[in-house]
Amino acid sequence: MKSMKKALVALAAASLVYCGGSDSSTDGDPMELTKKDPKHTAVLLENEYGAVLQIELPAGAEQPQHYGASRIVYSLSDYSLDWLEEGKESRVDWKTGDIHEHDPGIHRAKNVGSTTAIYLIVLRKKAKLDPVQAMEAPSKFHQQIHKSSEFIVYEVRIPAGEAIPSHPGFPRFVYSLTDYTVEYTEGEERGTHSFKKGDVHFHESKQQHSAANAGDSEARFLVVVPRK
Repeated sequence: MKSMKKALVALAAASLVYCGGSDSSTDGDPMELTKKDPKHTAVLLENEYGAVLQIELPAGAEQPQHYGASRIVYSLSDYSLDWLEEGKESRVDWKTGDIHEHDPGIHRAKNVGSTTAIYLIVLRKKAKLDPVQAMEAPSKFHQQIHKSSEFIVYEVRIPAGEAIPSHPGFPRFVYSLTDYTVEYTEGEERGTHSFKKGDVHFHESKQQHSAANAGDSEARFLVVVPRK
């Protein structure tokens, strides 16, 4: 009888975690959402260190409950969600450019507004990176928009004809918020590269680098630096 009671308790606890009742687990598939809801989830980049996903959730649409890794969320539109996380349900309203961070756990989202919810997710996987203890803004064009023990995020705006001076690099995800062309140097490498809005890339290199806006409009992009 005691063993039966223990089994029932264990089953109840497992059910609670699955339903999001009190989940604080750091173990799970960080890409689970792409498998459970591919219709609304696009993988923009994936490597051993993490991934960048873009979510487009039409009005009335709902994600299935899923595991989420440690992640940054950046809003690309205005929207309202019915949000369930750690067993707590709430209504959240986010605007374009809002940024927030979430710990690992079970959650789900339903679009309860009248507009399509479009947002970016930058998530971490378990592959190790060198810890980033401190990081100063590399230039006057960098605005720090988020900082925690897990991530540092900059929004970078380089006016036409301006340049970011040479500075040391950190492993980072970069997401283009506008179309732009930059002339860059990285170590001994030099070149010119054009990016489109929505392009994303990852730099593991920690070499000195610089970038000059070679176009006729502002170059605007996000830099997400995992700190560990």
